[in-house]
Amino acid sequence: MPITLLNEVRDGVEGTVVTPADEPMEEVREGDLVAGVLGDNLRKMYTHIGWLKDEITRRAIKIQEETADSSADPNTVARIQLQQQIAPIGALLKVAKVTFENAVNLAMPETTNKYIDIRQGWQVVYRNKTPA
Repeated sequence: MPITLLNEVRDGVEGTVVTPADEPMEEVREGDLVAGVLGDNLRKMYTHIGWLKDEITRRAIKIQEETADSSADPNTVARIQLQQQIAPIGALLKVAKVTFENAVNLAMPETTNKYIDIRQGWQVVYRNKTPA
């Protein structure tokens, strides 16, 4: 993975301010195993991942609205704009998610090769991956 993507993720995370509204509201579920609580840096990364997801959605909606009245084939125009505007954010999102998961695995080795989620109170929970 290109170093520039990692640098962009790092810069985005460093610029992220975590607010109480960023804390996940979902409580620990039956079957969840609690590994621990996210530290400040991982909270920032988790929050930044959420922002990237929201940004992709915002841009997709904006493109749909802008191309709805276009005289050109809206599917073609929208597809080109989606590729140009959203693909780079999608690449950042993928890098951020992999980096986040690896960082959680390093901090909490019991989460390695498990499904990881974050619950209320910034609790890191995991479940065994089931074979396909």
